[in-house]
Amino acid sequence: MVDRATARVLARCNGFRVSADGEVVGAVATPVFSGTKLLPEYLLVRVAESMPGDYRAIPPELIAEADAETETVFLGIAADEVAVLPEPDFFAR
Repeated sequence: MVDRATARVLARCNGFRVSADGEVVGAVATPVFSGTKLLPEYLLVRVAESMPGDYRAIPPELIAEADAETETVFLGIAADEVAVLPEPDFFAR
């Protein structure tokens, strides 16, 4: 469960690095919200350097820590597990 302080950081984490197992696996493109909750429904994370890029939806339950000072979101999963996370469906809403 994400605490309120972490939720505040996640709400403003555009551009933060995303790290898993000490390896940078991408960058936050934007937090995605549903309704009026402070905690994002998921983070839209760009995981590829190529254009247009590959994106993954990272739900808050996979986040171990969000550090505003280093602008890094640390995941509680292995780096290779990020590639198998779902791609967001941009047109679902």
